[in-house]
Order: sequence, then C-alpha cells, then structure tokens
Amino acid sequence: MSRPAAELVTTVPDPDLGKSIGRAAVEAGLAACAQVDGPITSVYSWKGGIEAAAEWRVRLKTFLDLTPELEALVKSRHPYEVPEIVISNITALSGDYRAWMEEVIRH
Repeated sequence: MSRPAAELVTTVPDPDLGKSIGRAAVEAGLAACAQVDGPITSVYSWKGGIEAAAEWRVRLKTFLDLTPELEALVKSRHPYEVPEIVISNITALSGDYRAWMEEVIRH
C-alpha cells in the first residue's frame, strides 16, 4: 500500500519568508515541493478585534507520516504567535507525480 499523501498549508507575512520555509522543507526531505502564492487578504479575529492583512500562502506537498515533523519545521521558522497550519489528505495523485514524490521525499 502506498503512503498517504498530504498538503500542509500556512500563510506568512512576506513572500521571501514563504520561499525560505519552502526551501527548508524541500532541502530537509520533508516536502516534494513548495508553492508560494499571493498576496492574499486574510480577515481574522485576533485578541478581541477583527484584523485584515496581506499574506502569502505556502502549500507544501508531502506524505501524511511526515506532517508532524514538517509542522515543527514550519513553526520553528514562523513569526506568528499562532500560525495557520492546515493539513489535508490528498485523495488522488497521478502515478507519475506520486513516483516523483516517493523519489524526492525521504523515507
């Protein structure tokens, strides 16, 4: 049976930080790739008020068994007190993409 794939998504305050987190995850063998897109506008409740901020979204493709370690890496480099970290199962991948992920992500 193949390893379940996952995507970890976070947001950061600037694109350079997003690229830095993505590069660190890929270099550590915890993610096959990172995609940084934005800016996006986030509206959220924080400490009794409503805030809005420009952010960049970072999407990291990985395997589910590596998400605890990937989450720890993201948190260690993240400036937010409570960073958004959303982990979703990927229900389907093309065979070629899965084979590439298996090749580049550590086992």
